[in-house]
Amino acid sequence: MVYHAMNRAVWGAELFADPADYEAFARVLAEGRARVGVRVCACVLMPNHFHLVLWPRGDGDLSWNFEMKPYVGLWDALFGKKVTIEMSTPTGGVKKVRVTEKWLERMQGAGQMKDVTSEMVKVNVLEPMRALTAADPTERPDPHHVEYWRIGDRVTQEQYDTFLDHETGELYAFTTYENGRSRTFVVQRSLWEDTRKKMLNV
Repeated sequence: MVYHAMNRAVWGAELFADPADYEAFARVLAEGRARVGVRVCACVLMPNHFHLVLWPRGDGDLSWNFEMKPYVGLWDALFGKKVTIEMSTPTGGVKKVRVTEKWLERMQGAGQMKDVTSEMVKVNVLEPMRALTAADPTERPDPHHVEYWRIGDRVTQEQYDTFLDHETGELYAFTTYENGRSRTFVVQRSLWEDTRKKMLNV
């Protein structure tokens, strides 16, 4: 059976900005195809999305999520690592959206995110459980990820004023778990960095 796969950037934003982006995608696709063995019958790359026509040799050839894990670094190099931002909904609520740092920078540069990001702060979140529960203690994953919080919602103005690191312009936070529930709170950058070092060296 032949499959048509399509992937579009968040909100239809620009995905491929220059020839280098197209070339990087083609290189990643070629390396992935060689590893998995899926036949790529056609490939169309557009500025904000792409189409693939795929013809697997067997049922197992469709397990791309598993097989492509070794190439995550290549995808990060192409599209940028993902971060979480909080966006307003039409009903007045707030929802979390996963976007790439590269995409966010482009949107900010184009002035399309100015009204939103002016009220947001970059937060470096440390999740100790990610490192402590690693199957292989010698290959502990980095417990650090990035989120963007709206000031006055996830973080109060008082917390922002108290814990903002003026050198980086960012906040630092821990995520802890108790009775099956998670809690994230901001801390001083020095404490955050010391804890991260210790966790990576455990």
